[in-house]
Amino acid sequence: MSESSEFRVIVTGSREWSDTLSLRAALATILDALPRGVLLVIVHGGQENPDYSTNADRVAQEWALEMEADGLPVRQEPHPADWEGPCRPDAPDGAPGCEPGHRQTWRGRSVCPAAGPYRNEEMCAEGADWGLGALKVGTRSTGTRDCLRRMARHGIPFELVIEGNARGLPEDLLSRAARR
Repeated sequence: MSESSEFRVIVTGSREWSDTLSLRAALATILDALPRGVLLVIVHGGQENPDYSTNADRVAQEWALEMEADGLPVRQEPHPADWEGPCRPDAPDGAPGCEPGHRQTWRGRSVCPAAGPYRNEEMCAEGADWGLGALKVGTRSTGTRDCLRRMARHGIPFELVIEGNARGLPEDLLSRAARR
């Protein structure tokens, strides 16, 4: 746990995530295990995609706001990716950064496809005590998998909340996931 009186949890998950109850239960279990007086900080990507009726970021955000409204020691910390922002010369993991001309057009806007990985690295580099990965089997979930791998590189233990059959998930993530 952090030296301060807060416990930071990074929540990352599939945009197509729909198992709201499982993710909420995992968050509640973490809150219940904390000593009295410790603030639970839910760090998430703030993904607001109108193409999906629910997603892991939204579930985490709503849960945190509900707990806070009920007077519980919970705060949310969104880290939305700067999709329309400038490209960067160096990638967050030391690899070469954005290539000239790699920007894409999405809904009439010019976006940097590396904005998500940059945001993931920033969340992980700030540190956390724990991570939750909400993976929906059968979806690409490249951003979620990227964030989980970055958590592992930063020494942040994480557990997986899986929607679907776990046999469809990469072995490197399954083997790194913590067990409670």
